Amino acid sequence: MRFGYDEKTEAFRDQLVAWLEANLPDPSLTAERPTSSADIPAWAREFQRQMFDDGWLSPTYPPELGGRNADLFEQMVYLEELGRRHVTRSFNPQGLGIVSASIVSFGN
Repeated sequence: MRFGYDEKTEAFRDQLVAWLEANLPDPSLTAERPTSSADIPAWAREFQRQMFDDGWLSPTYPPELGGRNADLFEQMVYLEELGRRHVTRSFNPQGLGIVSASIVSFGN
């Protein structure tokens, strides 16, 4: 039995990997880590903004909200590739993971 992803999901991975390779911040910058969500370095703000602008910050969201309508398997690939590179998607996990998800689901 072979476990893996279909062609659509692997194409999603290829797009993400290409984007990460072209946009990851310089490692010398990422050594500066925030001490709280109120103390976010400029490089982190810029990277998070670029992720949003290019549809990679919350890829499961619809395009009109800055996402890519990623399905469950694409979300798994997304998390795999970020984890493989030790990429922190956001230094404000409450805002991105809880607040924005609630607004997308229940807000107007």
